[in-house]
Amino acid sequence: MKSITMVRRAAHLMAHIEDLKGLGKLNAQDVHVLQDALLLLIGQIQQDCAKDQTDLLVSLPLPFPTKTYEFQQRNSAPNSIIVYEAGFSERRLKHVPIFSYGFGLTDLPAFDAALAILADFFGEDLSMRAFARGQGHACSYYRAFAKEILPHGHVETKHIIAFLQRGDFCFEK
Repeated sequence: MKSITMVRRAAHLMAHIEDLKGLGKLNAQDVHVLQDALLLLIGQIQQDCAKDQTDLLVSLPLPFPTKTYEFQQRNSAPNSIIVYEAGFSERRLKHVPIFSYGFGLTDLPAFDAALAILADFFGEDLSMRAFARGQGHACSYYRAFAKEILPHGHVETKHIIAFLQRGDFCFEK
């Protein structure tokens, strides 16, 4: 089975697990155990497929453009991320539905938000195919970023740089 198919199925299983939790069929602890196992599987698939991943410090352009990522909410739910960058018009980040059908600050939507923000920061293209192959730095850091940075709801370039420089988080590969 192709890596993209395996990753897509694992991501869809995560969404179904959330649905079962909502129906009262699974408790929160069971959900976390199952999702962690699926994320480990996704990471392993990505690692098996990753080719020529270069060192992060060598590949990042300096200086970093200053960007601000703001969650735009309608009906109390973040469903888009607006990027503000000096000298450019504001723009909406592209959503690639890997884990969810929208952006969010927690749970599965946070993984999609983290992937989109990090891919934009690193100047990487984000697609299901690239994600399944583990291509790009966004695939390495999205889980820790979603847990540590996104809950604050306001992300700036300086927050991303501090997160990466700290380096005491768990690498996903």
